[in-house]
Amino acid sequence: MNSALPWFILLIPLASAATITVVTRRLKAMSSFISVAAVVASFVCSCLIFRQPGVSATALTWLDFPGVFTVPLGFTLDAISQTMLLVVTGVGALIHIYS
Repeated sequence: MNSALPWFILLIPLASAATITVVTRRLKAMSSFISVAAVVASFVCSCLIFRQPGVSATALTWLDFPGVFTVPLGFTLDAISQTMLLVVTGVGALIHIYS
């Protein structure tokens, strides 16, 4: 099953870091709330991916030279990478919450 969840796991913390840097740099409480919410949202997306077997991400074309070669940009989501995704985002969420 094709899903956008792996892209959300990658892009939600990136978007929150950009938002914190540009908009809420001086508001410490708002910055910490945005940071924790983004990492927890990534963890929730990881849990959803872990529950569903056979999830794959939509691959994007990064470089395309017609007739010569194409370089896709995508994710590999086998059982071990799903487990590591869950562990890394879970530990990251706990670090953000308790710091």
